[in-house]
Amino acid sequence: MIQTKHVINALPLIADILGKKYGVRVHIGGEQAYTNGKDIHLPSLPLDADETTLNLARAYLDHEAAHLRATDFEALINAGLSSIEKHVWNILEDRMVEQKLAAVYPGCRHNLTWLIKHLFLNESVADSQEEQEEPVMDIFNWLLIGVRALDVPELQKEKELLAQRIEKHFTYLLVELNPIMKSIPAECIDTESCIATARRIVAVLKDYVETPPALPESPSKNGSQSGKQKEGDGKELAEGIEQLNEMLNNPQ
Repeated sequence: MIQTKHVINALPLIADILGKKYGVRVHIGGEQAYTNGKDIHLPSLPLDADETTLNLARAYLDHEAAHLRATDFEALINAGLSSIEKHVWNILEDRMVEQKLAAVYPGCRHNLTWLIKHLFLNESVADSQEEQEEPVMDIFNWLLIGVRALDVPELQKEKELLAQRIEKHFTYLLVELNPIMKSIPAECIDTESCIATARRIVAVLKDYVETPPALPESPSKNGSQSGKQKEGDGKELAEGIEQLNEMLNNPQ
C-alpha cells in the first residue's frame, strides 16, 4: 500500500504543471471533484491507498487540471447560462478540456480513459434506471454517454440502449440531436464553442416541446390493435413531453 500523505504531497506540483498555472492549491475532502478556476478539490482518500484509489486520484487531478488549463471561466460567467444549459455545457466542456490536456500530455489520456471506463462501464446507466419514473433523464444520460462514447467505443452499446428508451417517450427527438452529437469533435474546441453547442441542444429540446411530432400510423391487420398501439404510444409521448417541459421551465 502507498501512504496517502506521499500522494497528497505531490498533487500541488502535478496540478501546477498540468494546469499550466502556479500556486494551485489542492484540497482533499468531501465526495466530489471540482475546480473553481484557482483551487482543485478532490474527494477524500483513505490513509492507505490501493491501486484503484490512486488511479482515481490521478484521473480526477488530470481532469480538474485540464479545466484550469483550458476552461475560460470568464466566458462561462458572461454567458449567463440557464441551469439546464450549464449542465449540457459541462458535459461538452469535460471532453474538450480532456482532449486538450491529452494532446500535450499523452499519459493523461490513459488516466482519463481509465476513469471513464471505471465510472460508466462498471454499472450500466440504462440498467440502473430501467424502472425510473422520469424518462426525461434518459436524454441527458444519452448526451453524457454519447459524448464519452466518442472516445471510448465500449460505451456505444450503453448509448444505443438509452436511444431505444428515448424513442419510446420522445419520438423522433434523436433525429435532431444525432447530427449535433456527430459534430461535437469538430465544433466543440473551446469554452465558447461548447457554450454555443449547449445552447443549440437546449433549443432543440425547447422546440420539441413546443412542436411535438405527430405519431405515425401503426400497421396491423385489424384497426383495433392499431388504435391501441397508437393510444399507448401517444400516452408515453405526452408523459415524456410533460416531464421535459417541466424540467426546461422549472429547473432544479
